[in-house]
Amino acid sequence: MLTPPVEKTSGSSSGSSAGSSNATQTLAAPLGPRSIVPGKGMTFAACAPSRDPMRAACLATVRMMNSTTSAFPDSADGLTPSDLASIYGYAAPSNQNSTSQVIGIVVAYDNPAAESDLAAYRSYFNLPACTTANGCFEKLGASQTTSADVRRSPFSVSANPTTTISGWAAEADADIETASAVCSNCQIILSEAATDNLSDLANAVSAAVSAGATVINASFGAPESSSQGSLESAFEPAPVKVVAAAGDSSGDVLFPSSATNVISVTGTTLNVSGSSVSQSLWSNSGGGCSAVFAAASFQPGWCSNRSVADIAAIADPNTGLAFYDSAIGGWEIVGGTSISAPIVAGMFALSGDTSYGSGAQRLYAHHRQYLQVNGAGNLDGLGTPKSLSAF
Repeated sequence: MLTPPVEKTSGSSSGSSAGSSNATQTLAAPLGPRSIVPGKGMTFAACAPSRDPMRAACLATVRMMNSTTSAFPDSADGLTPSDLASIYGYAAPSNQNSTSQVIGIVVAYDNPAAESDLAAYRSYFNLPACTTANGCFEKLGASQTTSADVRRSPFSVSANPTTTISGWAAEADADIETASAVCSNCQIILSEAATDNLSDLANAVSAAVSAGATVINASFGAPESSSQGSLESAFEPAPVKVVAAAGDSSGDVLFPSSATNVISVTGTTLNVSGSSVSQSLWSNSGGGCSAVFAAASFQPGWCSNRSVADIAAIADPNTGLAFYDSAIGGWEIVGGTSISAPIVAGMFALSGDTSYGSGAQRLYAHHRQYLQVNGAGNLDGLGTPKSLSAF
């Protein structure tokens, strides 16, 4: 049974402390020999945190390992698609059925190598090709050529971006590779906003929905503010589900993750002991109680307003995912709640039903059976998924 913790305000802490342990589970298959690589590499945030409530930052954290310019090194460090399937209890990529689900990945600015980097990733892990030519991959973009410091007017049009911001390009690679690692047969739409302005990003959400996306991944956030209220509906395009990263700074509450019917995903650390794993709250995970947006009717009374987050998945870069980014030298490890979000978005898509209920309603209906409580109170929401039945 869910036990509401003491309410916290934005910027404070509540619930159990970071690192709270939970029950272990036995893996369906062992992790690869280089899936967890402790104490190695330099870690950095792909994007600087945003201080502007109308401009978002990407939330990927990259661990630079021994980079190679080859798309086919002897081994890529970090968790693999098969590892994720084993940890979260769904069919391995080689056993997944075809699906009509379409994952929309929304980012700011352009990644000109997104399709070729995805091809390198999928080829290395023996996933089927996902290209523009075979209809699996589609790229949409913003028409204006801008710099990071130039504001766009609300709802700028989308098509053919030319501005590349390296942190956001790494974010795009991490998102599309992670989502396709989970749902290997899902179509991917990469929708690139003109700028990191929330209005442009909301427009990119609309563009992805118009192009057929059934679930949207939003691995970005801006400091929560009442000024964002007019944008809430744009990030809640029912019946399409929007899955957003809760943030990588403990105690922070970010938008769009805090919107009432956006599915907010915070981060965990993977604890491995032989064939057993557990997950605990990642020490950098964002979340708390919204000061702006109301709680959904199905959310427990953890806060007087909306509680952030709804669900948790792997984010700690020390137990992060392998990803390929040609611009930074090849194979690296990526973490952050930017990765938690596409894991959950991929599982929503893989479940085959993204239209049920509002926001995270289905998760709350199924939490007692299909989600593992991590003992971190409202900071990790319902806990971590144990199978697709949670979705």
